[in-house]
Amino acid sequence: MLETLTAANSYAERFVVRLHGKIFVIPVAEVDWIKAEDNYIRIHTGSSSYLDRETLSSLCDRLDPRKFVRVHRSVLINVDRIKEVTVINGEYELVLQSGIRIALSRTYRDEFFSRLGDPRPASPDFKKR
Repeated sequence: MLETLTAANSYAERFVVRLHGKIFVIPVAEVDWIKAEDNYIRIHTGSSSYLDRETLSSLCDRLDPRKFVRVHRSVLINVDRIKEVTVINGEYELVLQSGIRIALSRTYRDEFFSRLGDPRPASPDFKKR
């Protein structure tokens, strides 16, 4: 039980980003999505974005997996920021509350729907079973 409490409290609560002589403190809860850019990550919050030197793989270990899910090899999404999931020509697209649209990779599709609480395999036509 103690290990569970410790693990729950060990996830990052904020990002500290240095840019042009300033230090920005970004609460993790305000992050919409994160994109890998080589050995950097771009943190998107509303209409702003911040570049930080870290790989997406190392960042995945620091973020709460109940809040952030990988939807592409180079993209993590805050599940609390998802407004809807649409299908265009058989491909899934995530629409965030900010209006940003992000493609859901086939590789991460099943994990994504499982994290949302839907254990069924993803079906592009949304047929009810």
